[in-house]
Amino acid sequence: MVDAHVHIDQYEQATLDQVIGQIEDHRITTLCVATDQDSYTRTCEIALRSDLLIPAFGIHPWYAHRADLHSRETEISLARSPVIGEAGLDHCWVDDDDGQYERQKQVFTYLCEYAAAERKPMNIHTKGAERQVLDILRSVGNDQVTVHWYSGPITLLRGYLDAGCFFTLGVELLQSPLIREVLRYLPADRILLETDNPGGYQWLYGRIGMPDDIFPVCAEAARIRGVDIEAFTEQLQLNWRASLQGVEL
Repeated sequence: MVDAHVHIDQYEQATLDQVIGQIEDHRITTLCVATDQDSYTRTCEIALRSDLLIPAFGIHPWYAHRADLHSRETEISLARSPVIGEAGLDHCWVDDDDGQYERQKQVFTYLCEYAAAERKPMNIHTKGAERQVLDILRSVGNDQVTVHWYSGPITLLRGYLDAGCFFTLGVELLQSPLIREVLRYLPADRILLETDNPGGYQWLYGRIGMPDDIFPVCAEAARIRGVDIEAFTEQLQLNWRASLQGVEL
């Protein structure tokens, strides 16, 4: 199993043993995205505890206003990271105070240009800015992109697919008609799963998300798609490898 979007650094220290234990017991390859430099530093420290944890450096749009793109630390982190994420735009939960949308665009465009030049996959956030994100991806020419928790217009999905994007479906699939519609629309070879742990499950259902929450998501996705769960899981593995396009982890 692969969980293609987790914030491992956001777990309390007291919970980490249980979290890593579940990941090891179930053999869940886990992409651990970061939101800023401090987040990435902690993510890398935690990732030393299991070879199933893949740390990724990113600058989340919520924190783009305080990012220093040209610091030596940022340059080292970008070079070290096999995947760039979480990155993107957010025009839903961020107000455009003091030009924050423009700063988000500057940071995201910079990361897209870097990822395209270095042939590194991206894991991106699009909430409320789905059209703008797609326009940037097209202008830069990124074709190694996974869209995290897409909940935008169905009408834009074709454009993202034509740009080569993969999509993660997560715990909201268990209750949301829109997310189920997204799942039904997507081709089988562009689907990945995620939990957005620990906060995704907590936001929706009131408890801290754990690694094994990926399994009910997988079962529900297979049911909705009308396919055997073993065949579905095998397809997810193929999709994961395709989304990385030969990147060494």
